[in-house]
Amino acid sequence: MIKRIASIVLYIAIWGIIVAYIVQASMLVTHHRQHQTVEHVDIDIVDSTGSGQLITSKRVRERLIAEGIGTMGVLIDSVDVRAIRNMIIRNGFVDNVDVYTSYSGVLHINISQRKPLFRLMTGRYNVYVTHDGFIFGSPEQSSLYVPVVTGSYTPPFGVKFEGTTAMARQNIRNRYNDSIRLLAQRLIPIRARKEHWQERRREIRDSSIGRRWFGDKAKYNAKKRSWLAERKRMLRYCDGMLRDCQLAKERVEKQQRMVAKRGEAMEQRLNDFIRLIEFIETINRNDFWRAEVVQIVLSENSFGRICVELVPRSGNHRIIFGELRNENDKLERLLNFYHSVLGSVGWQRYAEIDVSYADRVICKNIED
Repeated sequence: MIKRIASIVLYIAIWGIIVAYIVQASMLVTHHRQHQTVEHVDIDIVDSTGSGQLITSKRVRERLIAEGIGTMGVLIDSVDVRAIRNMIIRNGFVDNVDVYTSYSGVLHINISQRKPLFRLMTGRYNVYVTHDGFIFGSPEQSSLYVPVVTGSYTPPFGVKFEGTTAMARQNIRNRYNDSIRLLAQRLIPIRARKEHWQERRREIRDSSIGRRWFGDKAKYNAKKRSWLAERKRMLRYCDGMLRDCQLAKERVEKQQRMVAKRGEAMEQRLNDFIRLIEFIETINRNDFWRAEVVQIVLSENSFGRICVELVPRSGNHRIIFGELRNENDKLERLLNFYHSVLGSVGWQRYAEIDVSYADRVICKNIED
């Protein structure tokens, strides 16, 4: 019994010591954090691309100063980590930011940047595009080595757009659906006028002229002819107003169909842009084409479809790739042509190699 009591007392004493140690340690940590200031800012840029950086630690420090966010010398419990994170994450090329302070007075800022697949530089556009379809503006002084896409092509999103292709699609649908809804509002008064004139026509059609049995028959007949003529005129007038309502309704509905058709065309252009991303991914996955294709030039045909021209590293020719369809077949034909023909006649023989037509390669000599 005595041994059991002694073991219980010992057990309670040990746990008392542990609890006292935890409380004391917590108080010491709290006291330390209340007086510890930031003595060093550690900025780590996680670059998974291996081809350069979109952001540097120097620019992050400059932005912190420009935004007036205190770091060095600030109590670690007073550092506004949320403001720092929000300031950095506003940049579309930043994928994630982790900000925290350590016991020793170090402010850690870990930044993960996005991985661009290519850079689009057409017209007023200067944006990066990732493999998963995220689009963001090119940062100033960025030094990232990825394929460059140029040409007269206009993307299906605004110059300042930032977001995914799914967001771009939703923007397109919202814009054109809003236009269709605005046009639908114009139909409301047209329908009201139509109902008014339909009701008015029924009233005129169902109206009649009374006859007095002991009145002058000749006068009555004259009055009836006059009334019938007026009734006929009023019915024609109602019919004309109803035709005007119908024509107005058809004009608005035609405009709605045109807007819907433009929306469908814009979505098709976005589908082509997504297919462009997939095409560049295909090139990027192939060691030969990744090294051989130095530039991609885009244009649009009369149907608004993307047409591709490739600028190779070898030779003085350009490759007419055409629309983005049967891409793998075209690349295979082009590769076979490289091995079987250019290997024999020389890389300087042709000015243009066209693989846009099915099952054939059409070449244009430099002399032509």
